[in-house]
Amino acid sequence: MAKAKKLPSGNWNVKLFVGKENGKRVYKSFTAPTKAEAELMAARYKLECGRGRCRYDLTVGEAIDKYIASKNNILSPTTIREYKRSRGSDFASIIDIPISKITNNDVQMCINALSVNHSPKYVKNAYGLLSAAFKTYCPDFRLNVLLPQKKKSNISIPSDEEIKKLLEYVKGKEEEVPIVLGAFCGLRRSEIVGLKWDCVDIKNGTITIKEARVRGENNEVVSKSTKTATSTRTIKINMYVINVLKNTPRDGEYVTKLSGDTIYNRFTRALKLLEIKHYRFHDLRHYVCSSMLALNIPKNYIAAYLGHGSERMVETVYGHIMKDKKNEFDKRLEEHFAKIMQHEMQHIK
Repeated sequence: MAKAKKLPSGNWNVKLFVGKENGKRVYKSFTAPTKAEAELMAARYKLECGRGRCRYDLTVGEAIDKYIASKNNILSPTTIREYKRSRGSDFASIIDIPISKITNNDVQMCINALSVNHSPKYVKNAYGLLSAAFKTYCPDFRLNVLLPQKKKSNISIPSDEEIKKLLEYVKGKEEEVPIVLGAFCGLRRSEIVGLKWDCVDIKNGTITIKEARVRGENNEVVSKSTKTATSTRTIKINMYVINVLKNTPRDGEYVTKLSGDTIYNRFTRALKLLEIKHYRFHDLRHYVCSSMLALNIPKNYIAAYLGHGSERMVETVYGHIMKDKKNEFDKRLEEHFAKIMQHEMQHIK
């Protein structure tokens, strides 16, 4: 508990830390004729405000709003849009409760309800927003909530034959460039939409990824920097990609005029027409990484190529092998052990 200090006027003053705003510590001041009275006033305020948990008597909704506003110029427009959507739909049962009055049980019940129809990852992201708002405006309140257990994700990866079939189908179509950049360069959809012609170096066979285009708060398309600092990168492109880009008309500053949604819709429609199993467009990125892993390309190179910050991301997210490659390796392993044990097997026979 903060101690009272005597002022030049003869009164006593207590400055009570009540939280942070925009990265700065905020204090509430209590002044009284005696030291005991000043400290008692601060103690009462701390108790009435939920054992010092909050700075103002904000509701959960107001705390989230203030947190989002404080990050408005820092986070991606897509993240801000998702935060606002989450604020309006995920916390209905607690949104109007003052954070000085809320309990861990209230939050747990909200998380339980959210877990019924949403994945563990979705719930974790929603809870991350809530806990960040509490940490900022209720620094002494310790959230103690049990989140749903994370499920092991089964990442689908297109096979080599499926990629060939897909590329043959889209040849000469508007969606060819985005799909080729996804399947052979591992670009994210937002990076493909944000790729400009002045970042394409046909002569040296490289492209530089330094911008992305996403949906903003009002669903408008906005340009932003890449996802992370390491996402800004220059990569080597193969002759197939070079030829596709060479044959693409340069109409405007961007390599493709298609929006991210249009790319996904046309990609999905192509899979359906070709009777290929449904994949997300992002799974083309998995295909690139898995192909690299199957070729024993070092993980640090893969991380740099895909714009990841570390090899760990490659191991945790892309640490798998395509089914057809796995079968090939299984066969190699079997032959290896069979050769070693050949003499023993003959003896047994």
